[in-house]
Amino acid sequence: MPKVEGYNTELGACRGGKSPNNNAGLKFYSNRNCESVCNDDDNCTGFVLPKTDSNWCETYTSVGIKGDDRNYWCFIKDNLPQPSCREGDKVTCTCYKWYQNMCAAVDLSGADENKDKKKACKKQSCKYTGGASCSVAIKNNQSKLKKCKKAKKGVYVNRNGVTKPICECFQGCKYSEKGKKKKPVCKGADGEEHTGFADTDL
Repeated sequence: MPKVEGYNTELGACRGGKSPNNNAGLKFYSNRNCESVCNDDDNCTGFVLPKTDSNWCETYTSVGIKGDDRNYWCFIKDNLPQPSCREGDKVTCTCYKWYQNMCAAVDLSGADENKDKKKACKKQSCKYTGGASCSVAIKNNQSKLKKCKKAKKGVYVNRNGVTKPICECFQGCKYSEKGKKKKPVCKGADGEEHTGFADTDL
């Protein structure tokens, strides 16, 4: 199977996921540039290329897409959460919308028991309250502020493909590693409370 950095490859067209309607958010292009398109689109979850040299490709927006075993290549963005909002032309993870989308995108497909789902959600600084996805564990600054330590676990991938601690996504929180075992710590000033998100109107 062909490999593309930042993507998992499966046989078939990309289908299904949490938003399976309209063929999982399919968008058709009369070229083979969908990798670049998907890299630049925070809502894109994967793309398809034909196995032949045909000059077309497709992108998708459904979270959790899978290949349907037909004669195509489905390239799926890996499970690490991606920033999904902007400040001008800058992609950022300091917005509340990003945090909501990130929690909703946590992969729970391999967790059968509720305790396993809770563990998977907590690992990304989210919480599990039932259903098929995680929800936010930290409120925005219009609500009661939560302590930075709730964001000590989890990572995201920035636009340059660099893995960063989720702690950095919450304003006022700073990430560090403690002791020989490099235990993750997320702290902030003023009683370790984060000071909200950049997009206070969301």
